[in-house]
Amino acid sequence: MTLPSLETLYNVIEGTWPPSAKQALGPWAIRLDDSGSSRVSAATAQAPVTDADIPLAENAMRAAGQTPLFMLRAGEGALDDMLAARGYVTKDITNVYAAPIATVATRRPPPVTSFEVWPPLAAQEEIWAAGGSAEDVWPSWTARCIPKPRYWGA
Repeated sequence: MTLPSLETLYNVIEGTWPPSAKQALGPWAIRLDDSGSSRVSAATAQAPVTDADIPLAENAMRAAGQTPLFMLRAGEGALDDMLAARGYVTKDITNVYAAPIATVATRRPPPVTSFEVWPPLAAQEEIWAAGGSAEDVWPSWTARCIPKPRYWGA
């Protein structure tokens, strides 16, 4: 199997859970979303960034009522250093996995293991209403790990 490129995987991730709005601002893609999800509320560099560009993204996110948050992708070590020098810390790390489907889907789950339902079951709504997070509810998937993006939050 030939693994997809990181750029392809970044696009897949964004396509499966897009932000409410996205705008280009200088070298940045500013994502705006009030869901509370890091990935859909993070700015990403679309061109080379200097330290002087960081306030542009910070101010745009604050103006939208968001806390400044940056998603760093593979090869953005200089941006990583600039954000660290400004006091940003790692908030969430997104692991990106890829594997041949034949490796992952080796057998069907037993009956009554999972259900495809919409609208959500009452039990699902109770969990979500109680504030259960994805980490509490959804299983972790493992396969072949490739370089992962990093999120920085102030």
